[in-house]
Amino acid sequence: MNTKNNKRRQLSRKRIQEALLFFLETKELHQVRVSEICGRAQINRTTFYANFSDIYDLADSIRTQLEKEVSSFFTSDATNSFSTDIFLKLFQHIAENQLFYKLYFKLGYDNSTTFSFLDNGTLPEGIDEMHLDYHVEFFKSGLNALIKKWLLEGCRNSPLEMCDILLKEYKGRFA
Repeated sequence: MNTKNNKRRQLSRKRIQEALLFFLETKELHQVRVSEICGRAQINRTTFYANFSDIYDLADSIRTQLEKEVSSFFTSDATNSFSTDIFLKLFQHIAENQLFYKLYFKLGYDNSTTFSFLDNGTLPEGIDEMHLDYHVEFFKSGLNALIKKWLLEGCRNSPLEMCDILLKEYKGRFA
């Protein structure tokens, strides 16, 4: 039985995702073929198509998975007050999932990311609600640039060091 939470299916999906990430190290998404992924993941095409409709669906599933995980950091920690722990968790998650984040940025998904934690009534001190959209855009661009540079350098600095860099740029606003 090939149910959604079946361990065998989860393993197949993971191997397929890893195969895509492998090929995206040297190719663009439109250059990757299902047959290459199947060969690398050691599965047949039927297994691929039982899980994903095409390469783009596969890439979108990786995006959705990452966004859900990251969103959970923000929603669980921002319920009562704005917390810097979410950034440490974010940097730890990135360090543990570097290939996924490289894919995320390579495919330009970062351009559509939203930060709902700034929209839930827990604005950090000094943030003008009237100009929130400008602040969010500025913050998102800066954070994405910081993450991209860190990934390019192989996450050489620790997540704690990256969190400190981010917080210093905001001059303690989030502390």
